[in-house]
Amino acid sequence: MDVIFQKDYLSDLYYTGKTSDKQHRYQPEVVRKYAKVVGLLEAVSRMEDLYRFNSLHFEALEGRNPFFQ
Repeated sequence: MDVIFQKDYLSDLYYTGKTSDKQHRYQPEVVRKYAKVVGLLEAVSRMEDLYRFNSLHFEALEGRNPFFQ
């Protein structure tokens, strides 16, 4: 699945583990868990596969979603 980051600092956190923005600094454990969840989102091939991970609390949205056409 393709992951699209809405904010630049989120992609920086995922790819480098840190941000240059002083407003968005997080503890290393939080960054590791964030990277783990984003990696999981990239690894699944279908949206329905996310139901297996109860910790994500995944619920499919109803209506037209521009990300899943």
